[in-house]
Amino acid sequence: MNLNLSVGQTVVRQELHDKYGGQRYGGISTPISLPHVLLFTDPAAGRKFGYDRFEGPTEGGGYAYTGKGQVGHQTFTSGNKAILEAAGLGKTLMLFKAHSPHATYVGEFFLGDPEYWIKLAPDAEGTDRRVIVFNLVPISGNPEIMREKVVAGVEMLVEEWVEPSAEAIELLRPAQEGETVQSEREEFELQARFGRWLVQKGHKVRKMTIRTENGTLVPDLYDETTNQIFEAKRSPSREYVRAAIGQIIDYRYCARKFGNLEASGAILLPARPVIEQMAQCAELGIEIFCPTDDGFEVVGSS
Repeated sequence: MNLNLSVGQTVVRQELHDKYGGQRYGGISTPISLPHVLLFTDPAAGRKFGYDRFEGPTEGGGYAYTGKGQVGHQTFTSGNKAILEAAGLGKTLMLFKAHSPHATYVGEFFLGDPEYWIKLAPDAEGTDRRVIVFNLVPISGNPEIMREKVVAGVEMLVEEWVEPSAEAIELLRPAQEGETVQSEREEFELQARFGRWLVQKGHKVRKMTIRTENGTLVPDLYDETTNQIFEAKRSPSREYVRAAIGQIIDYRYCARKFGNLEASGAILLPARPVIEQMAQCAELGIEIFCPTDDGFEVVGSS
């Protein structure tokens, strides 16, 4: 049995479950009668649980979807496991924009590359915890529906920086995916080490959240002392550096537009990228920081 809906079609959610089954509440529903996992998004309604921090349209035309779990670190169990394993079970992800009691069908999606990001967001008790943000790539969909406002208000927040924890990330992924866990641990460790280094140098390290008209941006780190916005990447390869450059340009523009802040940008990498990419960053006014034996240094093409 398939769920035959047209993109943009609005339904009553409870009637959908009356016909096909699945969990009637929450963001993730797994009706056994359908070859789909149903995802319902309403970031503004989930603001108290941190769902407005990252959920919404992504730069590449997809959608960032925050996983299940309102208290404590999110793990790959229950609905989160269903999303992760959907493709392997021959299921697609069907996204709906929820506006109770209705839901508007956005389209079918699959998990992109990377499949998800691990981010920090507050839980129902206001404590920062790790959340799983799935990287949804559209098979079919209406970009206009995805670009509608997904957050209440437009603002920029600068808060106390919380050092990312690499140790607990192994709790998130199944044991057989050790290579993915290791790469994520390395990126978390790089961010944590860099943040500690800045603090030791007397810098004021902060967490920045930029709420825009169409979603929320959260850079990896903001150095208030030097007024630099940082994006960290786990690899110095071309694809990662190109992605970081685009993110930095976006962060700077949105910080200026929504926060009235003129900031510079910088990229944190585990090693030097190729010379032409260092030259590109220099032309754009973006510094590159890499680790040394006793700290970090700015690297350049000269």
